[in-house]
Amino acid sequence: MKTFTLSKEITWDTVNELITALDMCEDEQVTIYIDSPGGTVSAGDALIHYMNTSHLGFTLIGSGSLDSMAFEIFFFSNTYKELLPGTSGIVHVGDGETMMSESKTSHKEWKKLVKKLSKKYNKLCE
Repeated sequence: MKTFTLSKEITWDTVNELITALDMCEDEQVTIYIDSPGGTVSAGDALIHYMNTSHLGFTLIGSGSLDSMAFEIFFFSNTYKELLPGTSGIVHVGDGETMMSESKTSHKEWKKLVKKLSKKYNKLCE
């Protein structure tokens, strides 16, 4: 099993770098730790598309910040997901944004929200 970390701003450069490394994986299982301030929507969408169509099996671990596009990658990819205690994030909902942080929202509530959103969009999130 290979492990990667997405801890920078999500840009075309960081996504292309990650996808290039993933393309070289012969392992069937890959774990990606995400701790990112978010970034470019189109680059994040490309990573989501890659993960959803790849032959690799992905596990995404939310560790630290899942802000904006980082949360989108975490949520919209068809992968196994896990949130580590202390994970915080910003989720954009409609015209406003909902801020979530470990200090304001318990880890259990965080996981409950992700599961609720996942169910709504028919995604697996455990």
